[in-house]
Amino acid sequence: MGGDEGVIVKRLMMGHPRIPAWTLSAVLLIALTDCAGIEKASPSYSPPAGAAASKSLLASTANSVRRRIRKGSSGTTDWDSFGFDLQRTGYNPVESTVGVNNVGTMQKLWSVNVGYGMVHEPVLAHGVYVNGELTNVLYAGSADGSAMYAINAGSGAVLWKVAVAHSMYRCDQHKMEFSIGETPAIDRGKNLLYFSDGHNEVHAVDLGTGKEASGWPLRIADYLRDHNFMHGGLTYNPSNGLLYAVTGSTCDISPWYGRIVAIATAGPSVAGTFYTLSGTSQRGASGGGIWGPGGASIDPSTNNVFVATGNADTSMGAEQNAGYAEQIIELSATLGTVIASNYPPNIPQISGDDDFDFGATPLRFQPYGCPPMIAAVNKSGMFELYDVGSISYGPIQYIAMSFPTNQGDFVGVPAFDPVTGYLYVGLPASEGIYHPGLAAFSIQSNCTFDPTPVWNAEFGPDGARLTGAQTPRSPISIANGVVYVSNYSRKTEFAFDASTGAQLWSVGLSDYGNVGTVVANGVVYVSARDGTITAWAPPPSEGAKRNLQIR
Repeated sequence: MGGDEGVIVKRLMMGHPRIPAWTLSAVLLIALTDCAGIEKASPSYSPPAGAAASKSLLASTANSVRRRIRKGSSGTTDWDSFGFDLQRTGYNPVESTVGVNNVGTMQKLWSVNVGYGMVHEPVLAHGVYVNGELTNVLYAGSADGSAMYAINAGSGAVLWKVAVAHSMYRCDQHKMEFSIGETPAIDRGKNLLYFSDGHNEVHAVDLGTGKEASGWPLRIADYLRDHNFMHGGLTYNPSNGLLYAVTGSTCDISPWYGRIVAIATAGPSVAGTFYTLSGTSQRGASGGGIWGPGGASIDPSTNNVFVATGNADTSMGAEQNAGYAEQIIELSATLGTVIASNYPPNIPQISGDDDFDFGATPLRFQPYGCPPMIAAVNKSGMFELYDVGSISYGPIQYIAMSFPTNQGDFVGVPAFDPVTGYLYVGLPASEGIYHPGLAAFSIQSNCTFDPTPVWNAEFGPDGARLTGAQTPRSPISIANGVVYVSNYSRKTEFAFDASTGAQLWSVGLSDYGNVGTVVANGVVYVSARDGTITAWAPPPSEGAKRNLQIR
């Protein structure tokens, strides 16, 4: 698909038993772009009554906030999972110190390195007892570092580190090391940190001491060098005590067996497994890795689990979307039931490109006055929008936001800010009206997105002009009216006004900017691929000074 065919809005199909009643009379008209630009769609369906949807959204947000605010510490919070919450919105609703008016004044507090190959983002726990003192602790590891670090979030001092097993593998002509390949997850109820190693084992260690908990580590996949590595973030759901881990491949070296595993953390034990190619708990054919940076996302109202999957193993003669490969999938909490699934029919078929998969984690979000929705990006350049109630009948909207390539360009997770109501998407390349950088999209009254961005901040390399080079943007974080993102190979972190797109701040990085930013408790933690983490904050007010005194 060429750069001038930028937007397609898919007809919403009728009659599916899971489609809510309000959609049964819905029709989405198809809109196509031409050389002159974008023609907006004119959908005729009506979204649900705003009151019920708004009440659900407010209740979900309130529950998320209550879960993270520590008692007796006003305005403080944990960043305990990729993208702040289980829906992977990237939005911290609690931050009130760093904002539009002072982010540009930030000063460096400290810097520390946890080893090369850092991926996705660190996590943070507020008020952990370390040697008898309440301490804010940042946790991070890396592929080459082969260790999980606990870092004093106020001073940068390393409090403890735990070494883990690593593996060596070859990707094309490059020999690489792999150990910790994802964002860890925090369990405040058990005072544990969950993370993986290079032998497909999941560890659980005490937040304050790093001591391994009884019964851990737990192996979730056979260890064979070059196969079945854990790239996606771990996801812990405190409402049912289940931890989710996923496996992908290394450079599609055959065979690999993509899966998601549910771990009952009270045991621990494996509570359920879903293999992408077989669609069951039994291993199927090779392929179908799950390697989105957030792993799985969770619907807090149902505890259902969402994943986006990679391609099947075409070297074995399979179609790239065989089984449940290259699909958006909704699963029950213990993974035994496929609630819904879809392979988007809009994915282009281009000879020689057999890897148009989802290197992504589905974002579950709910705009004001709309039903719960799923957004995901595909390496083909397609942005896909689903109504959670009708996933099996395909996306209600899809937009070509990047040129199609089987390189890891259009990957990651969009972010959502319920205050602006905007969805933010990292753009790797020029495509039609879209420019490489970051774009904000507004929701329309019919609960689809206006394909013309509210704003599009242009920065970083342009993948359309760098054939063969990967140019993704980092995971996106939002807090107190500010959007944070890095520009990958140009090694710069940016902060933008979430409403207007005005650039408020930038800083050079020591290596590629492919790690998400953590913003919590008045501090901005910026990371780079080489494992360097730097803490930034505005000149402290008296309130911020008191907060930082929790060491």
